[in-house]
Amino acid sequence: MTLGIIPLSDPSLIENEKKALRAAMSAQRLAVSAAERNAAADGLRVAFSAYARGMSDAALVAGYMPIRSEANILPLMADLAERRIATALPVVIAKGMALEFRRWRAGEPLEDGLYGTHHPVGMGVWPTVLLIPLLAFDPAGFRLGYGGGFYDRTLDAYRAGGMSVVAIGVAYACQQVPHVPRLPHDQPLDAILTERGLLWSNGAA
Repeated sequence: MTLGIIPLSDPSLIENEKKALRAAMSAQRLAVSAAERNAAADGLRVAFSAYARGMSDAALVAGYMPIRSEANILPLMADLAERRIATALPVVIAKGMALEFRRWRAGEPLEDGLYGTHHPVGMGVWPTVLLIPLLAFDPAGFRLGYGGGFYDRTLDAYRAGGMSVVAIGVAYACQQVPHVPRLPHDQPLDAILTERGLLWSNGAA
């Protein structure tokens, strides 16, 4: 069976395809060496810096605290703080709900959250840019996550409500695949950030 070409009329088969791709891409991401991870963390910071220079004073970038071998964006977040760009982290409220976001700067304390996450305390905020971890991505801007649907629900709520947000997936370049299997509820990203640069979903670098 070829990944990514199952008809949308059979969602259960697409979910099985996603499950198989998750296993394969989880193993591939785990295989990235420590040296490659460190180099990629700096590459992500540098690649995002040009985009950050064009941000307005009202910008608020929500990142994530890396878990499960995710690409490390902490140097990127620290760089944003030095540029006086407001930053935040996601909060998992409960299964089946959209994410909340709370302000956070590098070095500030966190508390334990659901599913092995860590998040800030305080009031919720509305980010203008989301940096989103993933297992796989394709040139069309679709991502494969862990299957919880948190970011899909969050993006759907933002977009349905007419709220402006730039959704950027964060990954190692080796996580790209020709096609991510998708269902109607899967939300596309505006761009993908890897250690090689920022790639917009229309293919522009």
